[in-house]
Amino acid sequence: MTFLVLVFGVIWGVIFYGETLNGSAIVGGVTVLVGVALVLKVLLFKRKADN
Repeated sequence: MTFLVLVFGVIWGVIFYGETLNGSAIVGGVTVLVGVALVLKVLLFKRKADN
């Protein structure tokens, strides 16, 4: 789960150091979270059965 270090690093930077959060950081964070969800198979896509 080392991918989440990036997301939490940005969050802590905003909270404790007053850094600004721009759109690209938000898009990057969402991309990382979706990637982690796919790796953990949280997002399951149903396949049609071949009959």
